[in-house]
Amino acid sequence: MVRSSKRKQLKLERKQPSRKPYDRVLIVTEGEKTDPNYFNDLIKDEGLSSANVVVTGDCGCDPTSVVNQAIKLFKESKKGGSSTIYNRVFCVFDRDGHANFDNAINKASSNNIEIICSYPCFEYWYLCHFEYTRKGFQKTGNQSSAENCIKELNIHWNNNFKKKYGKSDTQPYVKLKPKLNNAINNAKKAQNDADSTGEMNPSTRVYKLVDYLKSLKRSK
Repeated sequence: MVRSSKRKQLKLERKQPSRKPYDRVLIVTEGEKTDPNYFNDLIKDEGLSSANVVVTGDCGCDPTSVVNQAIKLFKESKKGGSSTIYNRVFCVFDRDGHANFDNAINKASSNNIEIICSYPCFEYWYLCHFEYTRKGFQKTGNQSSAENCIKELNIHWNNNFKKKYGKSDTQPYVKLKPKLNNAINNAKKAQNDADSTGEMNPSTRVYKLVDYLKSLKRSK
């Protein structure tokens, strides 16, 4: 009985992810489903260690709450010294209707936290896999700008996957990966235009985080 318990304990220990010799990264998101599902799927598919890349989305959708959580977790990581400290910290959130958006940006900047924002929502990054568009998404009636973006995404989702898009999809990265290069090119083009014109809707910086995470694999 004792030997059996020891064997089980050893198996559990072997299953624990181990830190690899590349950056330790913290990604704090505003969503509990869409954003974490995408990045966790990327981590798994690209063979990254979950001991190196940590994703959390349990702090609410307010940008300031996301930044505060990132600051808290980074401070906690420093307590363990160089073996546990995060080399880079990212906050991922949307612009859609958040009153504290600018305050969150400023607070993140003063704490060396990198912001990965999407206008109006994370799903614009998904849309970039299928098309390039700089058509602004606006609130119409009871539909938010984010919901109107998702409405356009749904056209492509139905055509490609024969189903309606859902925020709880657990393998979005794998599904969209064949079109990833297209998404990166479209997102870069949109962001360059947004920076040039000052009109951020729609645009996304998610491609920067995706590029960085994929570079971790190449640097192993």
